[in-house]
Amino acid sequence: MGLMSWLFGKEEEDSPAEPLVLGALLECDYGERQTFLNLETDNININALPQACVEDAKAHVNIMPFGRCMKNDDCFFKLAPDEKWINTEPQSARVNGKEIITTKSNLICKATGMTIRPVTSGQDGRFARFLIFVRNMDLKYPGLREILEDPYGSLYLEGKYEAALQFLEDQMKSQDGCIELITLYDFENLEGEYMLAALERLMVDCDVRSFERFMDDLTNTALENDVEGMEGWDKNYLNGDMLKLLRIDCKKTEELIRTSPMHRAMEEHKMFSNWLRESTNALAYTLVIYASARAMENVSDEEVEETQENLLDDTGKFIDNSLENNYQKYVKRNKAAGKPVRERLDWKKASDYWTKDSSVARGNKFNETVKDSDIYPYHEVHLSNGKRLDSYDPISGEIISRKATDLNKISEETYKSYLSEFKDKYSVGTVIRSNKYPELDGLKLEGEYILEIPASNAKLSNIKYYEEIAEKAGVKLRFTEEIQ
Repeated sequence: MGLMSWLFGKEEEDSPAEPLVLGALLECDYGERQTFLNLETDNININALPQACVEDAKAHVNIMPFGRCMKNDDCFFKLAPDEKWINTEPQSARVNGKEIITTKSNLICKATGMTIRPVTSGQDGRFARFLIFVRNMDLKYPGLREILEDPYGSLYLEGKYEAALQFLEDQMKSQDGCIELITLYDFENLEGEYMLAALERLMVDCDVRSFERFMDDLTNTALENDVEGMEGWDKNYLNGDMLKLLRIDCKKTEELIRTSPMHRAMEEHKMFSNWLRESTNALAYTLVIYASARAMENVSDEEVEETQENLLDDTGKFIDNSLENNYQKYVKRNKAAGKPVRERLDWKKASDYWTKDSSVARGNKFNETVKDSDIYPYHEVHLSNGKRLDSYDPISGEIISRKATDLNKISEETYKSYLSEFKDKYSVGTVIRSNKYPELDGLKLEGEYILEIPASNAKLSNIKYYEEIAEKAGVKLRFTEEIQ
């Protein structure tokens, strides 16, 4: 370690380069979020993941958007990587005759001049396993995933409750016929989040947002159906006996919703927990991108005609020049990648969802509001552990993580996971690695933990309860207006 590094607490790392494979975690100096490297392949072997080469650099094919760009634009439109990755260390290994890339390779974004770099090699197979899960889910239970991702999606109104039961049964069988329910609340368990989304929609009288409340409601449901106390019954496990209870309860619920106007109206207006869209990890973020690309699957003729009059001129082009320019960039990008091109209105609705209506868009706007207000001196601070801190104020001594969420619409476990992120990702003493802020590079995080959330949460009747949980975790809640 050199003298300057020793004086300022810098830590030097010189780990050997690892080849990048499908699912390598990537970050951009100007990007708000991390994403995964995608490779065009139909078959995924978890024991032999496809390796990436220097030409795996196509925007929206290999490189997914990094959320909000610090150049005051959205990466969804701005992303423009070079045609090839740069190997800082020449590689002799080849993939289809092309040089492989490693954890020491980098890629320049032509729109900003900033560097896209790997955080991990992807060889842990985490992203690949998730892709396999999603593909199998779409194949075996068509339409189910979309309902579980939709906070207004009803399994009963859409006639999918039996498919959801089969999904749960198959998941149970894949884990030796028994799943401990508390494991579904693990923030990194995306399969578990889909299962919770299914259970919440199936068991209309159970509150699954908190494990403790779910256990209490399960007990009541079991008593009502004469299951509590039976041999083999254990409310803590999804097993054969639990599935029997589910099938009995779901059959009653389906009949009520089908025959009772009151119960049907209640189901039609119900809003479920936003399990996946509230998740902050990069896997769930990638899913949001995937979902946004399919947001225009079903559009009525009336909607199209009305929108055409307002947006398109007589030649079929967008009246707004900037909108037309963005569409032409999209067309050029997809044609170069050999991908199908959406019609203008299809493209606009999908991109509007991504940039305006999704939970990611809400988070982007919240971040921009805070940055514009000049509350803190530093934003999107890169750390040596590969994580990125939302804001940092070394003078006031504050380590700030920001969530654009409504506490009454997420599970208690999700809320606690937000609090635990401080010690897991942004703990005091973590070394800063920042090209953007050279004056911070090599220093260590110091200060108290602040979870910044929308000011609307302060009006919740039980906000003191949430503040007490935060205090126990060593975190202070801060309420900030989303629009200033």
